[in-house]
Amino acid sequence: MSTIQIPKKFEPYLDAALVRFQYLYPETIVSLSALELTLTNEASLETKLKEEFLHLLYKEKIYSETLDIRRSLYQAISS
Repeated sequence: MSTIQIPKKFEPYLDAALVRFQYLYPETIVSLSALELTLTNEASLETKLKEEFLHLLYKEKIYSETLDIRRSLYQAISS
């Protein structure tokens, strides 16, 4: 079992990251309480799962923060 403390600034991206993570690792039991995430799986996978979840969470943050820029670029190209 691994526990991850999620920083408050990542809270808006947590739901999307959780959905992706559960799709990629369906055998992992995920529970969320406040901003504390617990992952339960084989002990040999704990470090990898923790790293993977944090990576997904960060990717979701970057995706959300750059969405307006990408939309502007697409509009400029299609105009």
